[in-house]
Amino acid sequence: GAVTISNTINGLPISNIGSNAFYPCTILTKAVIPTGIIMIDRAAFYRCAKLPSINIPPSVISIKAWR
Repeated sequence: GAVTISNTINGLPISNIGSNAFYPCTILTKAVIPTGIIMIDRAAFYRCAKLPSINIPPSVISIKAWR
């Protein structure tokens, strides 16, 4: 399925997608990242085998590497 990531929770801004946020979401086929997200932490989409690609908005300035 598809997921649209929110840029707010309870009216507060969200700026990061945390490490292992969607691990291991084996049914995820589309992820929409909104403008306002500035960082994607390591392995956020690790083992999302059915997710072919992600459009990353220009607001993202950091993508942490897996180590």
